[in-house]
Amino acid sequence: MILFFFRKYWWVVSAAIIALAFVIPYQVVLVMLFAQIIAVNLVSFRIRRYLKPERNVKSLRNLLVLEFKDLLESHGVSCDFPPRGDYSSVDLIADIFGEKTVFSIREGNDEIHNSEVQSLAASLPKHGAKHGVILVDGLLPIEAKRLAESYGLQFKRYQKYKEEVQDRLSSNPDLCHVCGRLIDKNQKELCWKNLEVLGGKSYCHEHFKEIINKSKGETS
Repeated sequence: MILFFFRKYWWVVSAAIIALAFVIPYQVVLVMLFAQIIAVNLVSFRIRRYLKPERNVKSLRNLLVLEFKDLLESHGVSCDFPPRGDYSSVDLIADIFGEKTVFSIREGNDEIHNSEVQSLAASLPKHGAKHGVILVDGLLPIEAKRLAESYGLQFKRYQKYKEEVQDRLSSNPDLCHVCGRLIDKNQKELCWKNLEVLGGKSYCHEHFKEIINKSKGETS
């Protein structure tokens, strides 16, 4: 914190040093100003070197990232954060609707720059993803949006996209009617073969087995 204030208010320190010229020799004042310039550059280098990884690990994983991850996982969608040391603009990786997608999510008025759009586009082959989505909770920057679309990325408002995904996951026939988890093709075919017992609904393996056993107990 002290380092940030020192770098931000360097001009106050300069003014104080210059004011000392009235009471100490000007040669000493010049040496102090030169020392301040060196100190400000060292502080800036230290902040860039040591706080950049911290930004990637913490600040990018804002509350919206965690909220969206919880939503997807509640419907059985597999999600994960990018590996430690990955300083791209990827905040979340998810296997959604059968395809891997990388997300970059911005909270509040956090800006998303063109370099971050390019970083997300470049990360698709790295993570084996077919889609890239940028979600913002504030204003949509037109220039970044156009650049994202030129790379084939989706650029949407967070709340609207979240509602669309939630509706689609809730109405997806490939979801378990009880827990909402995604079911694979084999499980879906198994449910289809037991259409009358299941009432036309789809269930995951666990709930399918539970209902079938209950049905057998009632008929025996």
